[in-house]
Amino acid sequence: LGPDIISTIDNKHQNPYEPFRKSNMNEKSVKNLILKYNIFILLNYLYLDQILKSLFKIVSKKKPSSYNNEENYKYLQSGIRLHGSCLIFSPDYIKKYKGLYDKTFLYMEEDILFYIAWKERLKVLYSPNIEILHKEDSSTNALFNNKIKKRRFIYKNIRISAKELLKILKDDKVYQTNMKD
Repeated sequence: LGPDIISTIDNKHQNPYEPFRKSNMNEKSVKNLILKYNIFILLNYLYLDQILKSLFKIVSKKKPSSYNNEENYKYLQSGIRLHGSCLIFSPDYIKKYKGLYDKTFLYMEEDILFYIAWKERLKVLYSPNIEILHKEDSSTNALFNNKIKKRRFIYKNIRISAKELLKILKDDKVYQTNMKD
């Protein structure tokens, strides 16, 4: 179960998790994510990551998302990816699993959990009836007072988590192929 999570930075609703997704990431999208963060890490070492990200935002003419969380957060929803800052697990889940996937740190746990829930046919719910405040970035801000090192930490941990998700997807692909024989 995911509650209505409100950021203390901008007062925006973070659940249902944006981008609003009812499907899992595939191998190609995860590989692209790993590549993206490899590039961010390199640019970070060259002190260019923020500059280029800012320039890209100015130059790119991204279409505004049709996703409007200012409306979506108001409704009970099921079968969607939740924001990982607050998750409430049922007693049945706790009996069956030892928590979250343990090879990630701070990032992409919700993607892996969403995949496992889909695979195991577990129910995932978002409820606007429970509301919490999310003191965003407090963990990384406590670790780093240097913004460049903080971003590097984030990039590296997202890349590690994405690689773990890719392993899960590939292992399941092998498993599913063997089941067809």
